Amino acid sequence: MLENEKATTEFDEMMESFARELGVESICALQLLLAYEKLAQVSFQNDGEPSREEFTAFRSYVIHNYKKMREEMGYLILMAESNGVSFSFPGNGKFSGAYGSEVYQRIEDWALANGAQKQGKCYVATAVYGSYDCPQVWVLRRFRDVTLSHTASGRAFIRAYYATSPTLLQWLSGSSWFNESARLLLDKLVSGLKSRGYEDTQYND
Repeated sequence: MLENEKATTEFDEMMESFARELGVESICALQLLLAYEKLAQVSFQNDGEPSREEFTAFRSYVIHNYKKMREEMGYLILMAESNGVSFSFPGNGKFSGAYGSEVYQRIEDWALANGAQKQGKCYVATAVYGSYDCPQVWVLRRFRDVTLSHTASGRAFIRAYYATSPTLLQWLSGSSWFNESARLLLDKLVSGLKSRGYEDTQYND
């Protein structure tokens, strides 16, 4: 067997093992790896495939940054599907609806079981602004944690938002009117929050 064939076999085995550990399909684990490359800004030396040491770093990164990883994974899939690339999975046939939510939850549960701390989500804002870590989303995350999370009505809104946003995005993310309308509304909200003292500096939740 050639050296690059050995490396590919090892890579496939690592990805299949990690997918089993997460309880998801192998392609879901691959999407996480693509998200990791983008978020951590890494490039693997072996023809784009991680060595065992690099894979260990990837696994650790998922644990400590699972929320960013999960949202970036979802964002990559949504953007690909909006450009006609379809991802086929068991269940309803696409990475959407109940199956997509289940995959996200499994990633979160696995990360928490391996030492991660519970973190929040900003699905729509992340999709609209293209990143979980940008000034506008930092403002919104501060508002969520400082204000909304401290009232019963605010917590109810957060729960409803988290429950409906993934499906809403799956239905509407490819629509230009949705992206433009959501951006306009969020820009106004962010501007109002900034005028009330919510900063747009880097925020770690």
